[in-house]
Amino acid sequence: MDDTSSLSKRIGRVAHVTTTLGGAAIKTLGAKLTGHNETLPQILTDALGKLKGPAMKVGQILAMVPGMLPDDVAESLMQLHSQAPSMGWPFVRRRMAFELGAEWQTKFTYFEKEASAAASLGQVHKAQLLTGETVACKLQYPNMLSSIEGDLDQLRLLLSMYERVAPILDTSNIQHELKERLKEELDYRLELRNMERFRTLFENSNLPVRVPKSFEDYSTDRLLTMEWLDGADLMTVKTWPLELKQQVAENLFQAWYYPLYQHGVLHGDPHFGNYRMTPDGGIIVLDFGCVREFSNSFLAGVHKLYHALELNNAAKALDAYEMWGFENLTPQLVDALNIWAKFLYGPLLDDRIRPLVNSPQDGKDAAKAVIQALKQSGKVRPPKEFVFMDRAAVGIGSAMIHLGVELNWHRLFQNLISG
Repeated sequence: MDDTSSLSKRIGRVAHVTTTLGGAAIKTLGAKLTGHNETLPQILTDALGKLKGPAMKVGQILAMVPGMLPDDVAESLMQLHSQAPSMGWPFVRRRMAFELGAEWQTKFTYFEKEASAAASLGQVHKAQLLTGETVACKLQYPNMLSSIEGDLDQLRLLLSMYERVAPILDTSNIQHELKERLKEELDYRLELRNMERFRTLFENSNLPVRVPKSFEDYSTDRLLTMEWLDGADLMTVKTWPLELKQQVAENLFQAWYYPLYQHGVLHGDPHFGNYRMTPDGGIIVLDFGCVREFSNSFLAGVHKLYHALELNNAAKALDAYEMWGFENLTPQLVDALNIWAKFLYGPLLDDRIRPLVNSPQDGKDAAKAVIQALKQSGKVRPPKEFVFMDRAAVGIGSAMIHLGVELNWHRLFQNLISG
């Protein structure tokens, strides 16, 4: 089962994406003209689900941000976090035989033919080992390297077009970071090591956060076998009592940011399919393919920017951005960057009980203000570390909006950075 990338496969992927999305547009128009029952959300979700890979991740990210898409479209795309169309049993048999050998079924008491979950890069099957342990076997889809490189080629084109129309961002670091992190997600042995690292990290903390145990003897580059852990998804938790939702929100905030502020490592993919909640408000964190490590100097810059905003000190803010890796900064560029920083840091500076984000419109207004400021102050090149730091903030903010909770985020943050 050759999953290596090649130029022909990349070209084929580009053609497949273009044809699929073009077909979705035509199908939508046809449904309107004929009065067919299929709707835009159904058609779009089906199209992105079939594409898989980074194109599907775009749908996942857009669906996470409340208010970004019409409610019916967002609700439909939310299925892509764990309920995307799965590959059939013939693929599963071939993949398992290739990874564990022709007699792979003898290694399990049972192995469910239907996928329990299916996402952008792989699908999960519930199984039981001969030792009696219930496990989740995550199988990578075929030709994912070609899919990633093909989709990134298209992304590069779109970003270059954006730069020509609105020359305010140099996106070279963004492209490089996305490429490196997405390629890492295809290495399931690396994900196994990441999983064990986070499991040890949380076991040595006092936080109610669990990470599945991995099974190295049943894992390969494209098969990852881990402990099966049950929990509720975010949409279910939305129906829980407010007090329990507040406990979930506090634990979820710490689950993502404790590793960053105490150990310099971040789970870079906080979409709703990657965590589950237990009835007591505990958190189960899944899928460690996208993990970002940060230098001490970058983290020192994070802390320094917090204090710069707290003191309204422009000089300290400039120093902090330079520690992050921003270059050729002017006072005008610092003012522009501070608009977004104040939006992200605002709840952490505000020592009172409040929402993490008041509404999705707040983020849109902040982004619009930054764009307008950059048009006046000049082009900026965000450092590569900024990409997934920002993505994590958006992901957690989206979860808190869905939960509709209010907490003292300032005190939570202070506890995380103490020491």
